[in-house]
Amino acid sequence: MTYIISDRPPQVFKWAGASTNDILHQYVSTIKALRTIDPTGVFLEAVGEPIRDYLRGRKDTIKCIVTMLTDGSGNTNGTGNAGDNLLEELNRDAENQENVDYDDHTNIDEKQAWHNAESWESDPVEATH
Repeated sequence: MTYIISDRPPQVFKWAGASTNDILHQYVSTIKALRTIDPTGVFLEAVGEPIRDYLRGRKDTIKCIVTMLTDGSGNTNGTGNAGDNLLEELNRDAENQENVDYDDHTNIDEKQAWHNAESWESDPVEATH
């Protein structure tokens, strides 16, 4: 299923009439839907990468994102400020990154190495002469 969905977005967005603004709105909606379906984010990573790659290739993506965040004029569906929705998703990503437990991703040797590095103190100046 991931293959089918992740292969489709670039094909769909290549329509001549698909504006970057519309694609960004759909991308934010896709993020929200996939987070509901799969809170772990695994599916979102697999499906979102082709969309992100496609958006990186469009010349006006950054301009559209900045416009959405600063003036909110990109709302096409009447359900709130598009910039607020995008900002909400960006903040949620930042919060999720901060909430990742360091212990979940490291082995004992790495933890000990970090502990040693953090507690390291240089020799006193007198000891080096």
